[in-house]
Amino acid sequence: LDSLQKKSAWSRRRRAAHHHAEETIEYLLNMYVRRNDLSRSAFMPCVDMENKFLDDFPYKDTEDQITAWKEISDDLSSSTPMDRLLCGDVGFGKTEIAMRAAFRVVLSGLRVVVLAPTTILANQLYTSFRDRLGVHAVSVELVSRDICILDYTWV
Repeated sequence: LDSLQKKSAWSRRRRAAHHHAEETIEYLLNMYVRRNDLSRSAFMPCVDMENKFLDDFPYKDTEDQITAWKEISDDLSSSTPMDRLLCGDVGFGKTEIAMRAAFRVVLSGLRVVVLAPTTILANQLYTSFRDRLGVHAVSVELVSRDICILDYTWV
């Protein structure tokens, strides 16, 4: 903390902050350009297995869930990395959409990691993923401390 009465200190800190902001913007812009050059294998749907998984969902999808899943499914089927943030109120089905995406990736032979900021949320997600994916022969594990990692592997 500094006093605003010391003009030289304030000016010096302001210039340093401005310089740091410009460096950060340049770094982010370069990273974004490099990211556009990346490609990966597409995660194509296994229609029969996905339909069985979707049919096991005990609720009717909301319009927002239908839209979100279609967009995420399209992203997963693409050869470019997905750049998407799924937001919504508590209880509106974000976890279900994440499970669908995880299921598709696992069917492609890869592993999925889900991060949670609290142990309580990690345990909730672990239980939800285990109960929903375990029926479909997907192994779900939990590593927990302050941040949780859930690991899904096809059995």
